[in-house]
Amino acid sequence: MLIEFIFFKLTFYKHNRLEKYYSSISYSLITIIIFLFYFCQFYGYKNWDAPFTIELFKIYFIHINEILSAISINPIYIYLTIIFVFFIFTLINFYSYNRFYNFFYRLLTIRIKKLSFFHIFVFVFISQYILINNKWNNKDTFHIFYQNNWGVSNIAPKDFYINNLSDFEYDLSQFIKTENKSNITPKHVFLVIIDSLRFDSFMEQDVKELLQKNDHNLNLTSYKNTYSVCPISFCGILGTLSSTYFHNMNKPLLTITDILKFNDFKTSFLLSGDHTHAGGLKRFYGKSIDLYIDGSTSELINSAQYPNNDIYVLKNLSNINFNKKNFAYIHLMSVHGAGLKQKEFEIHKPTYVTNLLSQKQKIQAYRNNYLNGVIQAKNYLSHILNFIKTNTDDPFVVIVTSDHGEFLGENGRVGHGGFVLEPVTRIPLHFISNYNLKLAKNDLASNADIPPTILDFLNIKIPNNWDGKSLSMINKNRIVYSSNNLSSTIKLYDLKTQRLYSYLEYSYDKCYDEHIKFSSIYPDCMAPILKSNILITESLTNYHNKSFGKK
Repeated sequence: MLIEFIFFKLTFYKHNRLEKYYSSISYSLITIIIFLFYFCQFYGYKNWDAPFTIELFKIYFIHINEILSAISINPIYIYLTIIFVFFIFTLINFYSYNRFYNFFYRLLTIRIKKLSFFHIFVFVFISQYILINNKWNNKDTFHIFYQNNWGVSNIAPKDFYINNLSDFEYDLSQFIKTENKSNITPKHVFLVIIDSLRFDSFMEQDVKELLQKNDHNLNLTSYKNTYSVCPISFCGILGTLSSTYFHNMNKPLLTITDILKFNDFKTSFLLSGDHTHAGGLKRFYGKSIDLYIDGSTSELINSAQYPNNDIYVLKNLSNINFNKKNFAYIHLMSVHGAGLKQKEFEIHKPTYVTNLLSQKQKIQAYRNNYLNGVIQAKNYLSHILNFIKTNTDDPFVVIVTSDHGEFLGENGRVGHGGFVLEPVTRIPLHFISNYNLKLAKNDLASNADIPPTILDFLNIKIPNNWDGKSLSMINKNRIVYSSNNLSSTIKLYDLKTQRLYSYLEYSYDKCYDEHIKFSSIYPDCMAPILKSNILITESLTNYHNKSFGKK
């Protein structure tokens, strides 16, 4: 405001009335822009634990209607609200103009028209110091926005972006496929990650019905107690590809793509959503990718198409060459809050909020959009299975999972991110194949188990530094780990009692009971949904310290 005050005094020095009109309108515009800017930052941290950066702004600005519709808000209501607030601010600024500027005159004690070079120099110097000072930059919201500084977020460990992990190269010579004539090995491996898909939205029975309905004569193995390594996409996807828990993402990531590419698999990434700019995910996928298509692909952006449209993934399936061995990672955004939902799948209604102040209506509309997205994702998954079956008779496996879950009103929340609670960490895990897979019955699994399981299918050595376990063998007294910078959870399935145990630890003192550190009961700030699923013992803490190191 001070800069604008100087500008208008110099421009309209002899036109006080004109200055009054222009100033009132401009101050109102600036106020609205700042308000919207901080609202976007708040929304980003609340929904994906990361700031809203200029990269995301450039991509999604022209798709504001789709974004608002995706979060169950009619864009017309938002535009009318902005116009109304702008009008109110303009009136306030117009009628308080004289008092406001008299205050600035007394504050500055100098006339703007007589500003000296010294005053201007001091102002510029202070401004530049603020802009380049590192201690300030790490906390300044505008600097984070402009510099696309994802390192301040909760999407990865604090030192993840400091270390240039993506340029590290492993010696892959030890990971060579060995022939085993007694086993059938898949020639084609498809990893389908349906973003934000909860366990209870796509259970084993749902998959069986989908296969039967579409006459897919395929085998199915499902794991009902499966947890993501974290509650958001960034670390959820990387944990799936690199078999790495969140707390170990401060080391170079060796991905399943690197090993399969080394073993002459053609690697393809067909991704809905902009993985290039959202946290720079593409950078950490590594260099072992033959075909890469995501929502930032030039032909999509130049045609102003929405990046989170799964239709483009289906259209690009034809790029897969079944004459070669294939590993394809397919990412679908249908279920995600920002995913584009087609009208033909709009079964659950209403999908819009008519009362912006009604939390109950907001949750219901969000849930309806989510369920419509699940119906759409099932339809697209059926298309993918049909495409594979039509193009090959070779052995193949399709692994269907998610990067994280979703809140659908539990504890008054929608979306994902935040504390690692059951709704945002429990995910589906299904293995669909055209031959009999050798998978063991495991009562607990993680999406970090997918890469070791794939290598077991192919008779390839599993890296020692991977955190996941192969599901081809029974893993007794298994524990899995879900965490972010806010909290961490470990889960243990006890074969003797046939019960699933959970241990939760918070980074915030207010959410931590100092009187029972090792048997930690969930405090009041914890979501009630998990209180019925708690029996924490000191022995579980010992498992935690032994397996992951005491924090």
